[in-house]
Amino acid sequence: MESNMRQEASQELSFNEVLPTLNRLVNVRKKAIDSIQKIAEIKAAQLQKCLEQSEIELKPDLQVKENGHKLKSMEKRVNFIFKALASHEKDLDKQIKEREKEVLLLKIMKDKMDCPSGQIIDQI
Repeated sequence: MESNMRQEASQELSFNEVLPTLNRLVNVRKKAIDSIQKIAEIKAAQLQKCLEQSEIELKPDLQVKENGHKLKSMEKRVNFIFKALASHEKDLDKQIKEREKEVLLLKIMKDKMDCPSGQIIDQI
């Protein structure tokens, strides 16, 4: 029984000796966890900044693509307008030629009225 008491006393003593060490280990573990959390927060903030920066860098690329599409659309419209203008120009050329013919006929008719009949045959 005395040996049991000694064992218990030695276990208590050793538990009392170990308890501060365990407490220190627990405190060190808590500090390590806190440090890891702080590092994780810092890394998350850095990643967020990188993500925001990459989004900012991507926006001009997207704008360039949008502007490229807009330019292509505008180019198609301009080409359509040029084709329409070219067609209209051809129509105007035809109308001018017709008007020139009419003016020429009117001059001939005027000359016919102003001149004797023999000269008209020479002009035709």
